[in-house]
Amino acid sequence: MQRFGAIGLPTYVVLERAPTASPRAMAERFSLENLGGRTISLDEWRGRVVVLNFWATWCPGCKTEIPELMRLRSAFPETEVVVAGIATDDQGRAAVSPFVARERFDVGGTVQTMNYPVLLGTAPVADAYHVESLPTTFVLDREGRIARRIDVPVRFADLEHDIRALLASSGNGSRPADGGLNTEKQ
Repeated sequence: MQRFGAIGLPTYVVLERAPTASPRAMAERFSLENLGGRTISLDEWRGRVVVLNFWATWCPGCKTEIPELMRLRSAFPETEVVVAGIATDDQGRAAVSPFVARERFDVGGTVQTMNYPVLLGTAPVADAYHVESLPTTFVLDREGRIARRIDVPVRFADLEHDIRALLASSGNGSRPADGGLNTEKQ
């Protein structure tokens, strides 16, 4: 009730979808710190398919998809595919570093820590990507264009299919035979 300024019940709220980047729009460039303090730029990953996953340590859906992303990270060479988590916790490094060091996830019977880079997100980067709920994942083609946006916890099989299609397109921007990738919101 507080979020929408409701005084009492019943209250009706009309929600308008936030503008989102259309598929194949260029992804917003950013530079964010990783947990080791190094600044990573999206430009460093140009030429590879990139999976950007906006998440938080307190988000139940985010925790369920971490093993899926870990499995994805292991399924493709790092020279071809990058999986990166962009942590959006308000407490930043103070919340994220202990979580990453402490938490273990079962991936195919092996319990392990997160195997992909985690970047410390900022409000301007989340705003640039129109992230309004967590988790939110973007799949970028080799040129840095948004191929797909997913606003629900991701599954390995879906992302694997998308990535294989993008790798098969050789990064030339052509659409795969199945009509291409799209935006998913549930």
